[in-house]
Amino acid sequence: MHGAKSPDTLLIFAAKHVGMEIIKFLWRDEAPAARLFVSADDAELLAAAMALNIDAEIFSDETAGQLCREGRQYNWMLNLWFPHIFKPDVLEVAKHRLNVHPALLPHCRGNDCAAWAIRTDAPVGVSLLEIREGVDTGEVYAQRALSHKPAERGKELHVRLQTAAIALFIDTWPDLLSGEIQPDR
Repeated sequence: MHGAKSPDTLLIFAAKHVGMEIIKFLWRDEAPAARLFVSADDAELLAAAMALNIDAEIFSDETAGQLCREGRQYNWMLNLWFPHIFKPDVLEVAKHRLNVHPALLPHCRGNDCAAWAIRTDAPVGVSLLEIREGVDTGEVYAQRALSHKPAERGKELHVRLQTAAIALFIDTWPDLLSGEIQPDR
């Protein structure tokens, strides 16, 4: 995975179920992935990536610094449920930076979107957005609304949001990659 030098390469940061399902889709689709990072606390994803013959690394301050020093430019950086906020130098290594987010923006930025949507009666859905400095402040590529379910618990909504986020990514990725879908400006 590290050998590809094409400008159409992907830099992927993935975590948990959403990250794994989207990675499986990308590898089935033979996406031009160059590098995958996972969180130190996501041993299950790391093991699954290795089982799929995906060269994965644990993300840390050290690997972030190495990534920036390499001077390589990626076409896409994908944040697939990854729990870290990226520093500006990491953001600069990619032309496009997509975040899979479990809320309809501008509602419920940050973490715990299911709980906040229930608590504040905010619209429910998922968004794909450009990563910018700041928490979930980038332009939106695509969104999908979900209906509110009466008396739905946060955990149940969280699972629905995960499923919807995976589906939205899979449905829109070909058009994102081709440039047919551009973020709202």
